[in-house]
Amino acid sequence: LYDDSGNPIAVRLSEHGSVKNYFLNDVSEDGNYTIDTHKGKLIFDAGIYEESAQGYYNSMDRSQMMKIFDPSPTPNGDFVQRIAYTLDGELIAVMHKHSDNLFFYNSNSYEVEHIIDLGRGPMDMKVTEDYIYVCCYYSKEVQIIDLSTFSITSAIKLQKKPCQIELNPEKTILYIGFID
Repeated sequence: LYDDSGNPIAVRLSEHGSVKNYFLNDVSEDGNYTIDTHKGKLIFDAGIYEESAQGYYNSMDRSQMMKIFDPSPTPNGDFVQRIAYTLDGELIAVMHKHSDNLFFYNSNSYEVEHIIDLGRGPMDMKVTEDYIYVCCYYSKEVQIIDLSTFSITSAIKLQKKPCQIELNPEKTILYIGFID
């Protein structure tokens, strides 16, 4: 059990601001691991995901998988990947990692104003005055959202999986970071 750099795999647990690493040294036949913590034993299943040519997928139903992590309903049960204000400060854009949605909340009332269904695996976003650029990891694309219509106006198809996005100050060049 070693990561790409040759270091042992560690599970990092955080409690009340302190972090402790637990190292996994032996491969489990069934994917279940037990960690002895100061509060008792922690058992977790590392075999939830399987690798395929398209990336990682889950053999379980997605809603069943979400209940394993958090039983509350989406979006509360979903994982927030990024949060940003629109440049006018009127909306908060919240990108959810597992439901592949971008929620826009009114920054005064916190009511949901718009929901955009994104491509699979949103990882990063960059907000400008007129657009939001979103990296969609599993879809291998950057989606461009028009803030005047709250719709996806176009998508840039890529050969690799994008994970990070930046713009130059003039907003004329898009920089995309990839994994693969």
